[in-house]
Amino acid sequence: MWRQILARAGVYVNPTIRRQHIVGKNCQGLVCSEGIAEGEVIAAVPFWYCTAPIISLASPWGQQLGAHLSDVSHRVDGIQVEFSRESLLTIALTALSMEPPSILADYLNFISNEHATESSLGEKLGDDLMQKLRNIQKVNDDIIRDTQIALRSCGLNIELGRLRRAHALCESRCVDIPFSEEVFGGPALVPFLDLINHGETQNITVLLTFSDDAVRRAKRSSCAEMISTKTPFYVMVLSAGPLSPDEELTYPYVDPDEEALLYKNPLYWALRFHFFPSSMENKSEVLDRDKAKMCQ
Repeated sequence: MWRQILARAGVYVNPTIRRQHIVGKNCQGLVCSEGIAEGEVIAAVPFWYCTAPIISLASPWGQQLGAHLSDVSHRVDGIQVEFSRESLLTIALTALSMEPPSILADYLNFISNEHATESSLGEKLGDDLMQKLRNIQKVNDDIIRDTQIALRSCGLNIELGRLRRAHALCESRCVDIPFSEEVFGGPALVPFLDLINHGETQNITVLLTFSDDAVRRAKRSSCAEMISTKTPFYVMVLSAGPLSPDEELTYPYVDPDEEALLYKNPLYWALRFHFFPSSMENKSEVLDRDKAKMCQ
């Protein structure tokens, strides 16, 4: 079903890619049914099916969203909880895009937001951190409620459940795309890319590029006819090296080198991604918890 929806959106997906249950992660993921050579196109996504801050401002609702959304900051249990204006713009556009009928609505309403159970999170976090997690989640929900009120004041009536779902998808699946700042203006929710799980190693390359460059890259993979030059930009997903049959596609959600403190913080992983990476170190090595800053 996901492949058919993406095809209707003009998204190219390498025919060797399939979605299946990943036993070790207890969730769905994408794997190769056959080997894939280095540099081969795995997917090409037209940029206008992505949700991001600049895309939000350029949308039919951009004027209202830009005028009524701003940075939000709350302090709870000694922890600063922040939502940037950019993240709220993306959440709002994602929620608005869930309203059918549209191809993007079909996709956003189809995909599932899988995450670990509360009991499994509690086993890793312990009682104190688990209580902090619940407190922060309560503040997050209050901010989403306030956002709904702000949007309603400018004539945008979005169901609270839809905003909550948009927030859940965006907080766990938005990624920074290289070379996309001037087009996206921040992290973006990208169809297809959101189906790829976190991994300790990166076996795919993701970038935003002009359609002419996308065609050039696609010619190497004999799929150039799937790229439309009428679309200004594409998010390209390429194999970073040779991929073996049945190998799972993985992409690091957090860079352990650039964001080392967050990478070692289980509360951050539980709050944003609702799971822990396999290399998660002992919770005793977490940041001073009362000074940790949770950024959405």
